[in-house]
Amino acid sequence: MKSISGKTIRAYRERLSLNQRDLAAKLGCTQGLISQVEIGQLPVSKKMLRALWGMSEEGVFEIPFDQFLRHGGVNTEFLKAEFGAVAPIPVETWVSRLDLREPPEPSIKESIWIPSMTNSMRAFRFNEAPPILTPYTLAVFSPADWSELAREQVVLMQMRPRPTVKQLEGRIGHIGRAIVTRHAGRLTCQFERSPSTGPIVSVTEKSVEVLMICHFRGRYGYL
Repeated sequence: MKSISGKTIRAYRERLSLNQRDLAAKLGCTQGLISQVEIGQLPVSKKMLRALWGMSEEGVFEIPFDQFLRHGGVNTEFLKAEFGAVAPIPVETWVSRLDLREPPEPSIKESIWIPSMTNSMRAFRFNEAPPILTPYTLAVFSPADWSELAREQVVLMQMRPRPTVKQLEGRIGHIGRAIVTRHAGRLTCQFERSPSTGPIVSVTEKSVEVLMICHFRGRYGYL
């Protein structure tokens, strides 16, 4: 994916009706840094991008960064040129007993535009957000390998049918918290569903049929 340019930061700042000093104050940097980034003298740092995404999640900005990236927020061709891998992800409504092997319904017309690491990312809107997502009501997940799990993460997990693991029996996707520890190079994972419907369950790589890690969280009211 191409780097985000200073022109993009300037366009976003102007959409927020902020001057450089105001944006610098919110990001905890100097006005001079913002100016240098916007005119291309300095690259957009990962620290700046993390601040923009994080503050958007916290509702600091009237227009969240993700909304700026969505279709209709700014010109789609401009987005593609600036971000390279930005792509529309259909927004599905989360339902119980969802089989994560099944693709989104082709009839879904609503999408969110964000930097996409893979065409297999999925976005879900929650009419009632599970405790692990509160206060967010929109979450975007990307497929992940077992080795990508780290510490505690919000995940979607679907287990292979196993009668000995009744809590997760059947091909049903669950949202929850993966709690990961590593010892002597070995990864151990426990999965806590949200909302909790039973004890925390130990899972292994072989028992997991679908694993997706939360890539972004936001509030659907901004869409």
